Amino acid sequence: SEEEEEEEAKREQEDQERKNRERAELEACQAAEITAARKKHEARIRESEKQEEAAKMQRAAVEAAAKEEEEREARLKLEVEKREREEFTLKARAQAEPVELKPRREAESAAVERVRIEEEEEEE
Repeated sequence: SEEEEEEEAKREQEDQERKNRERAELEACQAAEITAARKKHEARIRESEKQEEAAKMQRAAVEAAAKEEEEREARLKLEVEKREREEFTLKARAQAEPVELKPRREAESAAVERVRIEEEEEEE
């Protein structure tokens, strides 16, 4: 009968709508799972990148500290060498001065002696 056919058509339509809703829910669930997995993957990548950046910064800090230490040691070495040169120069000067002063002292002594002799002669 016509009524039975309408009922059958109505049931088939409701059945189709239910299947469509279930499929839509399933697709929504799968999409949510895919999105969650993608976000988790992206978070792992970001964490990995953060760790790499931190390691890079740590290496840079270690290198900078090592370079600073090398520069400090180099400055210290230069200061020591400069001090040693100054001490050497002072010692050399101290050793050379008597040699340079001796003739002058002798000349001065001779001049003083001449003046003394001349004064004695004048007194006589």
